[in-house]
Amino acid sequence: MANVKATINKTARVQARTVDVGAGVKLTDLSDVDTSALDNGAMLIYNLAQQKFILTNQIDNPDLKIIGGIY
Repeated sequence: MANVKATINKTARVQARTVDVGAGVKLTDLSDVDTSALDNGAMLIYNLAQQKFILTNQIDNPDLKIIGGIY
């Protein structure tokens, strides 16, 4: 059997980078959210024709299905 010799070098110290995340952004500050109808109880829905999310208190959309789960 052959003699095996090895040298292990000291490993470099590993340090994680610090990531700076900017300040929080409000939903109402987003450019693709129409907040003109913002009111208590409003819900956020997507309007394909406008290509943006809108806030509304009334929903008149035949494609909408609200499924509340099974109890």
